[in-house]
Amino acid sequence: MLMYSDGKWNDDWNGTAHAVYKRYVNRSDIIGEALSLSNDGNILAIGSKHKNYVKIYQRPQNSNEEWIPIGTKIIGGGINDFFGDNVSLSSDGMIIAVGAQKSGTNSGYVKVFKRYQNVNNSWTWEEYGNVLEGTSFESFGAAVSLSNNGLTVAVGARNTNKNNEDGTYGVYNFSVKIFDIKLITPELKSKIILPFNGDKITS
Repeated sequence: MLMYSDGKWNDDWNGTAHAVYKRYVNRSDIIGEALSLSNDGNILAIGSKHKNYVKIYQRPQNSNEEWIPIGTKIIGGGINDFFGDNVSLSSDGMIIAVGAQKSGTNSGYVKVFKRYQNVNNSWTWEEYGNVLEGTSFESFGAAVSLSNNGLTVAVGARNTNKNNEDGTYGVYNFSVKIFDIKLITPELKSKIILPFNGDKITS
């Protein structure tokens, strides 16, 4: 893991990323395909689609110490859902969106979680709003991007049908009053708009 300072990228975190891997992650979990950082670089989310979970860590004040887990790991539904295939943190690291593009008949879904502090000062990740779900063979959740405030999420779907013809994406808004996430833009098809297969989205 690198930090940008004095006009260049430096390995100034003294192996703390390796400490996260060595201390808290099993070698068979195959992590590193899905990562997300908070804006200040102090919160790190790691997805493991092969083991169906997401873990979130906080950078310690002392760079020689190990990264600190924030709450317990977030576990997906089905073991073959590819939960954690894509993750995206809000700017402050308090909210995270997680994609699981292989659930059901490859329909896919996206869940949003918010961090809450318990009375004993520990942290808990709880689902925030409704589950966003795709249709059969759509691979909904193949790409996920959360806005800075965590109230808007863009979701990519790799396929519009089982023939893998093209991808789509949609933008969803979280309404605090009704605790619901609703589509706020028409779904845009890549054939019409741009060459897009639903793999990557950024806000």
